[in-house]
Amino acid sequence: MCTIYDEFIKKYSIYPVGNVSSLACWRLKDAKNVLNWLKTNNQIVLGGDILDLQKNYTYDSWFYNYNHSKTLVENVNTSIDIALDYTTNYVRNNGKEYYVVFVLN
Repeated sequence: MCTIYDEFIKKYSIYPVGNVSSLACWRLKDAKNVLNWLKTNNQIVLGGDILDLQKNYTYDSWFYNYNHSKTLVENVNTSIDIALDYTTNYVRNNGKEYYVVFVLN
């Protein structure tokens, strides 16, 4: 698996729990670490989906529209902030026993 996540996995020993439609699926409790890594690597998170313990889509999701009037760094920061807010609130309201799939630019 040669992805943006390879270095993250090696450095933190946090592994995706599998693939959903060829996208890495992460434990929701690890979302903050993954998002911080993506931010460090200038990755824009265009959105994400929440999955239940059986890895079925819950249809809870969010999205970010790339803003061409902002710089790359501004888009990265805004998209990560939105993803972090969404996942943090989801854990607060529903618990951490879910998975998340991030959609990258």
